[in-house]
Amino acid sequence: MKLFNEGLTDVQRINRRLQAAIDHYPQLAAFRFSLQQPNAETVFIPEEDAVQFVNTLQETISRYIAIRQSEGKVTPPTILRALWGVSTSRDIQMLLLVNSRTFCGRQHQEGQKTILALIRNAWA
Repeated sequence: MKLFNEGLTDVQRINRRLQAAIDHYPQLAAFRFSLQQPNAETVFIPEEDAVQFVNTLQETISRYIAIRQSEGKVTPPTILRALWGVSTSRDIQMLLLVNSRTFCGRQHQEGQKTILALIRNAWA
C-alpha cells in the first residue's frame, strides 16, 4: 500500500503544505527565520531534531494560547505548519505558517515580537 504523499515530488509536497495553510486560515501569517545549529561541524540536522523543534514550538504556542485565554483575551488556536531545510551556511531555514489572529490582533508589531520570543524559547 502506498502512502498518500509517497509519489509526490518535494515541490508538490511543499505546494500542498502551503495550500493547506492558505485554505485553513483567511489571515495567514508566515514567518521566515534561521536557526543556528549548536554544532558548527554539523552539515545537516537529522529530521527527528527538526520535528522535535516543531513539536516543542507547538507546545510552547499552546501554553501561550492557554495563558492568554485564561486572562480573558481572545486568542484563537492555531495549527503550526512548518517547512524547513538546511542552507549552505549550515543554518536551518524555517518557514512557519500560523493563524495571524493568534498573535497579531491589533498590534501587528507586538505579534511579531511574541512569535519571535516563542521561537527562541523552543530552540533554546
